[in-house]
Amino acid sequence: MSAARRYVWALTDGGLYRLDARDTRLAGPFGVTPHARELAAGVGRALTLDEDLGIVLDRTLAGRVRTYDVGEGARALAVAPRGFWVTVGDQATPRFVAFPDE
Repeated sequence: MSAARRYVWALTDGGLYRLDARDTRLAGPFGVTPHARELAAGVGRALTLDEDLGIVLDRTLAGRVRTYDVGEGARALAVAPRGFWVTVGDQATPRFVAFPDE
């Protein structure tokens, strides 16, 4: 049996929520930018994208929040082990943004 915890993240108009799948405890709401509409989750973190502002918020399980300015026109988000992918512009050009060394 694994001791790893698994989480389900949900982004609503009221903020970001985290559900612990093991004991069904709900945490949140965590603050997000005003027009955050995209959510991507990775190991130990959840990212939200505000397309209007071009801002990605990276929230870790430890409670640290980092802000990335990815520019206006960002449309989609995907987490990778060492960073995240975001598509930008009318052509939805993919761009990789690395997480800083932690």
